[in-house]
Amino acid sequence: MSNFKNLTPHEIIFFRTQDTVPGEKGVILLKEGAKPSFSVKSSGLARASTVVVDGPMLKTGEGSVPTVYTQMGAPEGLPEEVGPDDVIIVSFVTAEAAKAHNYVHLNNLYTIYGGVRDSAGHIVGCTSLNKVVQ
Repeated sequence: MSNFKNLTPHEIIFFRTQDTVPGEKGVILLKEGAKPSFSVKSSGLARASTVVVDGPMLKTGEGSVPTVYTQMGAPEGLPEEVGPDDVIIVSFVTAEAAKAHNYVHLNNLYTIYGGVRDSAGHIVGCTSLNKVVQ
């Protein structure tokens, strides 16, 4: 059985695809009255470090707007020890940082997939996980 570790700041709520309907522009909507099938509470936080460098000023009619360059650094907060049944859920940005920095347990990383929205357009969950591959 899989051991889920959610290293995002949010609880991950899963809905069955049969409890959703397609909306406009590829949006997945939750059917009225649908209940979650499974959820995983946050159990820590993994992030991608960033380096921010000042960029040029952009001139406007009323002054200037500063800009910055942001570079993605190494992932932070990923476990060093991972079992074969561990499923580690991270953000897409953290997954990309893990790939770029050759995280040794990449095979255990997943991001959410199939974001599900309520009738007001707010994301309330997902339908599946996306396995991170190099």
